[in-house]
Amino acid sequence: MLDLSLYPKIEQDIQSRVTSIIPLIIINPENNPIYISTSRGLFDENIFFEDYNLKISSIKDRIDLKKDNFAKSSVFINLSNFSKKEGLLSDLIYNQGLFNKLVEIYYMTPSCSKLTDCMLIYKGKLKEAKHDNEKINITLEDFTEDKLTKVVPIA
Repeated sequence: MLDLSLYPKIEQDIQSRVTSIIPLIIINPENNPIYISTSRGLFDENIFFEDYNLKISSIKDRIDLKKDNFAKSSVFINLSNFSKKEGLLSDLIYNQGLFNKLVEIYYMTPSCSKLTDCMLIYKGKLKEAKHDNEKINITLEDFTEDKLTKVVPIA
């Protein structure tokens, strides 16, 4: 269960009758990041998010207690592969070697003015990218397999 008291601006915004939640994606936040959202513009005074017609699949985790196994959480992102001054988005992903790099997904509401106000909802790595000249489909995978190395449950 989410503790919204950690995100007071989001908690306040979702109390109103009309709520606007905008996803923010940061690919490779440590080094030369790519910022993607459904809303193009400047955020947090110095971060410019591009609108690539972002569509994100649902985010969910599954654990099967009867069979004692878990399913990795994968997220699928569909984007337009349009050209910017740096080239196509797919070219950026391949040329910068972004496979297995960190990807963060945040939710932002209208009161959020900094990234620290936004709710981090997913952290994973870029596992796969399929593209043509018009669109790119990205698959993200969480770190469950990297972290969980023991058979669960332990007797």
